Amino acid sequence: MLQSLDLRWIRGPSSIRIISPTVRSIGISVCDYYDEKLVFPELVIEDAPCLERLIPHGLRGGPRTIRVIAAPKLAVLGYLSRLISELVIGTIRVKEMIPIMFTTTVRTVKVLVLQSVGPNLDAIVAFLKCFPCMEKLYIQSFLERT
Repeated sequence: MLQSLDLRWIRGPSSIRIISPTVRSIGISVCDYYDEKLVFPELVIEDAPCLERLIPHGLRGGPRTIRVIAAPKLAVLGYLSRLISELVIGTIRVKEMIPIMFTTTVRTVKVLVLQSVGPNLDAIVAFLKCFPCMEKLYIQSFLERT
């Protein structure tokens, strides 16, 4: 019975789809340096009724798009950064760390971890609206060098 899945050093597939009635935790970490061959475009959590934690680790590589279609127990979400160009959870759609559309909220997420470039309070407030039952919000903010 699969309870934890850690995807590392994925090469080649254009999409990874996960359907698991037992998985509780999914981690994604690609590498510590940027390499186009180590980037896969899409991770889809199609049906994971027991999934509680979705953790994209690391600051580089990994999926550019994450879609969560069915994960009714998802409670921990993050490390989200602008390198994830699109995140879709149900009807919530986030593009480059800015929630742009949501018709409903995700009330199960209790812990959210964000990476932000500079202080972007509008985006933070939008995330708070998307996840109204959040108990802990962790933000790593840094300034871009010019």
